[in-house]
Amino acid sequence: MSLDPAIRKKYEELQGEYDELTKELNHYRRKINIDNFSPKEEYKLIKQIEETEEKRDVINQKLKRLDQDSNSEQLYKNLLKLGYLEQVNWFVRLLNVQSVASFVIHGSVKYGQRWLLNRLVEQYVPESITGKKIKIDLARAVQKTDLKTLWRELGYQVGLCEILPEPNEIVQRVYRWWQTENVLIVFHDINVIPVDHLQELIINFWNPIAKQARAEIGELGQSDYKLLMFLIDYDGTAENVAGLFAEKLSDTKTNDPLRPPKISKFTEIEVRNWLLTEYPELPISLKHNVDDIIKAILTQSQEGIPEYVLRGIFNRCGYDYCEEVERLWKL
Repeated sequence: MSLDPAIRKKYEELQGEYDELTKELNHYRRKINIDNFSPKEEYKLIKQIEETEEKRDVINQKLKRLDQDSNSEQLYKNLLKLGYLEQVNWFVRLLNVQSVASFVIHGSVKYGQRWLLNRLVEQYVPESITGKKIKIDLARAVQKTDLKTLWRELGYQVGLCEILPEPNEIVQRVYRWWQTENVLIVFHDINVIPVDHLQELIINFWNPIAKQARAEIGELGQSDYKLLMFLIDYDGTAENVAGLFAEKLSDTKTNDPLRPPKISKFTEIEVRNWLLTEYPELPISLKHNVDDIIKAILTQSQEGIPEYVLRGIFNRCGYDYCEEVERLWKL
């Protein structure tokens, strides 16, 4: 079993408690078998044994849960290496030239956009998780016909409690954050708002922040702190939006969010290469009859729709996809 340091420490603490309770139980059991007791004393000792057994059972359940969490987390880490190579490549290359950047994640329904978001952040900018974060689900927080609700939500998240803060107030608050720590901004569901609202968000929120920050950085494009904005499209709408996004990595000197190619299905070759590469660390349920496993995974995922592939692999290994990502995702 491979454990992260924090989990290992907790596991060792619980194992120590379990061992101590086992010693107590053994002591009580020897005592009750050897010594002569009055009925009252015997009853008291039996109750001590029962209570100690209950405590040990609770600890044992916690140990089993840690085992399960560790194994499912290992599978999760393995799966972070499956697919999305084009989008990952664009993101890494963007980070190499800009520490102030915006990135679009887009694809059809169930193509694992949120999975990719968490993968990019966890693998390539994990330090941003501990900085300032703005996370807005546009499908819930914003009325489609009223952009004021977006500015109100942005103001609330940056600590401006006015009924309707001015966009420039929000911009300056975020800019000041970035001068002392990493800032991560995520807009989920950009596909639900009108294109002109998205345009206003980019022009009046992102562009002024990026312009100020990049002016301070200068030609090198790098600073001590990251300022990153992700725009997440969950139904493929962003592919058809013209004029708002940079289309090439060479365009990233502008402030426009970079739109890489849309997410595609996982291919048989991708799944096979992943299984063979990660084979030593994968659960036994993924190691027998690999050809049959690949065929089943693709058939049950409508020939490689990413989220269905990921769900299928988790389920095949005895884990619930929704429970695991809810536990592990940060964004």
